[in-house]
Amino acid sequence: MATVVNNKALPGAGQPIKSIYADEADFQDLLKYFVEVLPERQLELQAGLEEGDIYLLKSVAHQLKGAGGGYGFPGLTERAQHLEMMCKMENHAEIPESLQALVSYMEQICR
Repeated sequence: MATVVNNKALPGAGQPIKSIYADEADFQDLLKYFVEVLPERQLELQAGLEEGDIYLLKSVAHQLKGAGGGYGFPGLTERAQHLEMMCKMENHAEIPESLQALVSYMEQICR
């Protein structure tokens, strides 16, 4: 069964997600660095949720939204944008689900 996020099935849920730039030699070092710092971003997001720090969640989501496009992960941008929007709207009921969708996606990202 496919994983569903924001009413959209994730193709190949559980499968590694590669950057659209994965085959470009010039991007290898950048992608390696980006993938290496993702666990830190996940910890920041988890801390924000546990502490009820909407500002931290919104800030990290905003950073990931921009980075997703820049590093060739449009799905990351989409999920981070959704979390950022939920934080801006202070939609506390939707934030945990939106955060989980983002973190699940991040866990699938590979170089």
